[in-house]
Amino acid sequence: MRQLTKEEEQILDELENPNLSQEEVEKKVKRLREINVEVTGGNTWLT
Repeated sequence: MRQLTKEEEQILDELENPNLSQEEVEKKVKRLREINVEVTGGNTWLT
């Protein structure tokens, strides 16, 4: 398992806000997926 980046931690904190619109949530989740591919090179990590 890998450590989360600062950006990932920030996005996860922002996602806890119940007032986010569905569109904002989708953008943040999409960015988390992009970071995962960038950081891991697309490799699957065992947890």
